[in-house]
Amino acid sequence: MTRALHWPLSLALLLGLAACGGDEIEGDDEVGDEDELFSSHPAASPAQIDLILVIDDSPSMREHQSTLAANMRAIGELLDTPEWLALDVRVAVTTTSVPGPTCSGDFAQGGELLTDSCSSLPEQAFVGPSEFDPGSSDLSEVCTQACALPEVSRRPSPAEALDANLATRPWFESKSNSYGGNLEEGTTLADALPCVGLRGFGGCEFESPLAALERLLERVNSPGDIAEGFLREQASLAVIFIGDEDDCSHPEGSATIFDPLGERVFWSDPDADAPTSALCHAASTSCDAQGCELVDRGLDGAITTNPDEAALSAMAGFSSTLATLMAQRPVYVGVLGGFGSDGVLRWPELDTPAAEDWTATFGWPWACESGSRRAQPQARMAALAELEALDEHSNFDFGGFSLCDEDWSVALGLNLVGPTQLSPWCGPAEPVGECELVARLADDSLVAIEPCLRDEQGWVVDPETSSYALPEGVDFCFVSLDDASGATEVSSDDMDIECVDAGAAIQFEISGRVDSLPWPPGTVYEATCERG
Repeated sequence: MTRALHWPLSLALLLGLAACGGDEIEGDDEVGDEDELFSSHPAASPAQIDLILVIDDSPSMREHQSTLAANMRAIGELLDTPEWLALDVRVAVTTTSVPGPTCSGDFAQGGELLTDSCSSLPEQAFVGPSEFDPGSSDLSEVCTQACALPEVSRRPSPAEALDANLATRPWFESKSNSYGGNLEEGTTLADALPCVGLRGFGGCEFESPLAALERLLERVNSPGDIAEGFLREQASLAVIFIGDEDDCSHPEGSATIFDPLGERVFWSDPDADAPTSALCHAASTSCDAQGCELVDRGLDGAITTNPDEAALSAMAGFSSTLATLMAQRPVYVGVLGGFGSDGVLRWPELDTPAAEDWTATFGWPWACESGSRRAQPQARMAALAELEALDEHSNFDFGGFSLCDEDWSVALGLNLVGPTQLSPWCGPAEPVGECELVARLADDSLVAIEPCLRDEQGWVVDPETSSYALPEGVDFCFVSLDDASGATEVSSDDMDIECVDAGAAIQFEISGRVDSLPWPPGTVYEATCERG
């Protein structure tokens, strides 16, 4: 059985919505007093993306550690490219090992925002057996080769651009926001993500990525929690799940299905000493020779339509969580797991002794394979795609990707947009004299903006940048353009046709240094001019 999943996976949709999100500010021309004219225009600011990486750290991920290391660097390098640096990105990392009846100990951190380097993790993170190979392996070198930072230091930063409360936040920010990000000087996301994203394979066997996301969201919305403030009002949310098995999130009341003294109805071998991952598959699917469909089953193994009776946490609850987020912001979910390279979920029919042994451990043969790396079909994770049908405003996008492929950065999308593209700032229709400009920040504080450089011919254009030349020591300057018909010999004072057609007597333009930080979101330019 195959199931095609919609995965344009371009964040263009997500970012386009982010650029248009919130209350749109239009330019405004007003009369001040009898001698003055007033005009305003929104300042361009980068679209904001809050990115969450939920990483499987269970024993079955042992074979994926080298590929995970390479792709954490690749994703970091992608976020450090000019296309992504045109955006305001912050990144949080967590794991699938959610504390509960089946998960305890040092690695039960799912839902926490993790910032420690792989080099500081307990030895068991990279030394031990996997679920399909009892022999122990020491993969510590994967961390030492991929990560050069014993700790990933971060500078105190605000939760929002103009927040006066500075703190060391449990997330990582690109340097392109209005305060230069929160990584220490000289450290990039390409340096940080391999260190933080490599969580090893010493975590809990029954992966709970969806419960980890819910727990993380609870924390970021809890007043006083160190994670509070990660989600920004104007930001789009992108969640990337990375793992080789399906979700096995379960309520505390279902602990008995894992307990040797409890129900063994979902165990692939009822006489075994302990359950395997096949339990999670059996508790969430209904299968025939053609493949499987997602269902809820009660503790007795029977299919139920009552979410409260489900042995595994019902998908309806996670759908509700994401639907709430979708009402507030664009949401994108990418799953790097048991999908084909074409983004299709398949249930392969493999009639071999190796497949039989594998099925006893995982419930079904592998969906993809590359060398020793394999990943399982993920019915519960794939079900998130159905949220698109609930969304009338194109506020949700889903993509499935193969964990067996070499390049995982495709899960972040390829078609990106930069800062919000604004229309020209067309000033008043009446002739004006001298003008003064300020930037009014969202907290109503004002920053004066000087005129750009002029000479005897008019506004000076910097030959290196082809932008208006800035005075020494300033990051931004303004020009006022008043040539509506090309009457002068120079083009540096020509107005855009849009302003000419609108009947404006003057047009304002802001010039900034190439390396200047962007204005905080919500900034508005204001011009006060003498009447001409």
